[in-house]
Amino acid sequence: MADQFNRQLEQFEKDTSNQILVVIYPKMQSDSDIADYAVRVAQAWVWAEGQKNGAVLFVFIQDQS
Repeated sequence: MADQFNRQLEQFEKDTSNQILVVIYPKMQSDSDIADYAVRVAQAWVWAEGQKNGAVLFVFIQDQS
């Protein structure tokens, strides 16, 4: 199922140039604010190619503690 979803996201990017990333972690891997973390990840992963037309969806399984 994940492979099919990845293929759909890849095709969406090819068709529109928009990137959508779904990131699933056991817990947030930083002590920083979630907004700051999200921007840094977007800058590194989505905006690295010079385009700023994407979104990142984070799913954290555990609370940050």
